[in-house]
Amino acid sequence: MSTTDANTSRLVTKIRWVVESANARIKRWKFFARILPSSQVPFISDYIKIVCGISNKYFPPLTTGCTEEDVLVAAKMQRNTLGMDVISWFIKKTSP
Repeated sequence: MSTTDANTSRLVTKIRWVVESANARIKRWKFFARILPSSQVPFISDYIKIVCGISNKYFPPLTTGCTEEDVLVAAKMQRNTLGMDVISWFIKKTSP
């Protein structure tokens, strides 16, 4: 796996973690931990909104809450996916 591919994979993993953590919070609710009957389909959107509202109010946030810090981390992650890291560059430069 190339350095760029590895960095891209890490970026995707970090993004997926946030999404999966949010989904896990929803599934912790006993009602959503099982398969819902088809009679509940028209109301699922309402149930999700209620559970997410309660989670947002009473559980800690999944991010730092500092927009500037989040933007800096995101920029660093994107920069890492675009090019080789220093170690890879050094190895290629010094190897025969």
